[in-house]
Amino acid sequence: MFGYGFKSSDKGVIYEFTDLRKPYFHRGNEVGCLVLHGFTGTPANMRSVYAPLEKAGYTVHAPLLSGHGTTLADMNEYRASDWLSDALAGYQKLREEGCTRIYVCGLSMGAILSGLVAERRDCAGVVLMSAPVRMQGYLNFAYSISPLFPYIILPHKELKDEERQGYQGIPARRLGDIRRLSAMLRKDMDKVTCPVFIIQPRKDNRVKLNSVDILVRGLVHARSVKIQYFDNSPHGITYGPERAENAHEVLNFVQSTEADRIA
Repeated sequence: MFGYGFKSSDKGVIYEFTDLRKPYFHRGNEVGCLVLHGFTGTPANMRSVYAPLEKAGYTVHAPLLSGHGTTLADMNEYRASDWLSDALAGYQKLREEGCTRIYVCGLSMGAILSGLVAERRDCAGVVLMSAPVRMQGYLNFAYSISPLFPYIILPHKELKDEERQGYQGIPARRLGDIRRLSAMLRKDMDKVTCPVFIIQPRKDNRVKLNSVDILVRGLVHARSVKIQYFDNSPHGITYGPERAENAHEVLNFVQSTEADRIA
């Protein structure tokens, strides 16, 4: 937690956002791609993923999860149930737009939400990037002291990369909601029947690497499970140094899964 400050409020926090943080939708063909950002993030974090999917002709939707892209105090008012509702509403929007097959791709908490959507809805495939099935110890510690210090704030840094837009801090109480979402996912992973693609950075500073093993053990009825590790990326792989390579792998998963369906 070096460099973080433990605070009782988000007073004094500088929020720096551009229009790229807003929900994104592009109508393409009948194959839909729901792209979900992570805890404290925004759709800007997922641009590297959804832009190639859009270019390939797919319909893409990257919603802004409740309480994100505004203030930490706002985010603190929302819960796991709200974010799951957001994800399911995103899936429904793609159905209403005429998509007959839907892929769900998520980063971090968005990966957990993607898995939960795949447990509850008919999906053509699901991509789980940096899924926090098990969080690093310092985040569990932050949650344990959240009754005293509900906000953990990073020193402000000028936004130089629009794709990195998100809160420079954490509403620590809401880390418990990630744990609840993860428990929900683990409970019913055997309901996922579509192909699954797990992407995990080896330098992830927020997720324990054994999260991948837990996912693989639970996905007993998935049509297939593919795993891809990246050696030089942090937790936010979609806006890290290997973002282009990651995006290529996601696009290839969707294209190859579609090709297998037709063959």
